[in-house]
Amino acid sequence: MTFFKATTLAATTLAIALGAAAPASALSIELAPGVELKQDCRDETRIVTKMVHVQVGTLMVSVPKHVEVTETVCEDYYTTVSETPPSFEPKPLAYPEFNPDAGTGVNGRSVGIVHFDGGTFEQRGRTWIETGAAGEDRFFFEETGRDEWSVYLFDHSRNVSLQLDLHRDLILYEGSPLYPITSVAR
Repeated sequence: MTFFKATTLAATTLAIALGAAAPASALSIELAPGVELKQDCRDETRIVTKMVHVQVGTLMVSVPKHVEVTETVCEDYYTTVSETPPSFEPKPLAYPEFNPDAGTGVNGRSVGIVHFDGGTFEQRGRTWIETGAAGEDRFFFEETGRDEWSVYLFDHSRNVSLQLDLHRDLILYEGSPLYPITSVAR
């Protein structure tokens, strides 16, 4: 049996759907506009062998018993809501002749701070910390690699991979645009 369940990723909805006792902010992730979380659930039946203890006279004997177990297994995936994927057009600079990042030599190998509209990613050793607009620490990421254009991050607590793509000025979640980058620094 297969069924689909569309889930809005509002923190309270996710916390209720998962029956979580933890704060909703620990479970939520903001998605790009037009992207939603879906679940593909199916029932899987399997045979499990359990040992049953039976008393025969004065002896206790262990006997294998085959039991049929049915579990519902769900896999999460992300999909776009609209037919056309969201696009992030670069915002024109107020003064086109002045670009604060131009000529700074900041690239994927040398970047240490990445700003976006909702906060900042800041490197501290091999750890990157995502802070919110108010400066509070939101999530912690391990740096898994770098190249000339990007820094690759992974959050073990949520199993989330991000790419800070300085060439395209985008923060990518699992390869899809999440936030536009507003500025970078060493």
